[in-house]
Amino acid sequence: MCAAERLFCPPSERISAVLLAEELKKKLGKVERVVLAAGDNFPDALSVARLAAKKGWAILLTPQVGTLPKVTADEIGALGVTQGLIVGTRVKLPAQVTTVRSLVGTDRYDTSAQVAAYAKSMGLSFKHVALAKGHNYPDALVVAPYLARDGGILLLSTLTALPNPIRDVLIANAGEIRTLDFVGLGPTIQPVVKGIMK
Repeated sequence: MCAAERLFCPPSERISAVLLAEELKKKLGKVERVVLAAGDNFPDALSVARLAAKKGWAILLTPQVGTLPKVTADEIGALGVTQGLIVGTRVKLPAQVTTVRSLVGTDRYDTSAQVAAYAKSMGLSFKHVALAKGHNYPDALVVAPYLARDGGILLLSTLTALPNPIRDVLIANAGEIRTLDFVGLGPTIQPVVKGIMK
C-alpha cells in the first residue's frame, strides 16, 4: 500500500503518465508540448523519450490504434498545450492542440529513424549514437541516461539485419558520429554499421 506522501500512487482510474505530466508541469511551470505515444507497445515511446526529456515535453500514452483515452484527453486539457508530437500511433490529439507534428513510420524502425532525424532538428546530436534492439525494451531503456549526458540519439535495430530506414539515417549522419554504441546487438550488425561509418 502506498504511503500518503508518495507521489505516484494513483487511484485505479488514473494512469502514471498523467501523474508524471502533472508533476512535470509543477516543476517547469509550463509544458510547451505533449508527446502522444502508444502505451500498448514500447518501441516508439522509447525512441522519443530522449527528445522529450531534453525538451521538457510530457509523454502521454494512448493505444496504437483506436480513440484517445478520456484520462489522456483530460490531461492534455489540464496542461493547456497547443503543440503536440504524435509518435507511432494513428490516434489523434484533441482540437485544442493546433500545431501537430506526426512521426509515424511503416514500422518501429522507420519511426525510430524519423524520430532521430527530428531530434537532430530539435538540438540533439548524432555525435553519440546508440543502437539497441527494437523487439525487446530493456536495452533501449537502460541506455537512455547514458545518452542523456551528451545529448545523444537512440536508434533501434533487429538482431540480424540493419533496417533500411536506420541504415539511411546513419548514412545521412555518418560524418557527425564520434561515438557509436551497440547495446544488446551482436556481431552480425556491428560490421554492417562500421562499414557505413567508413
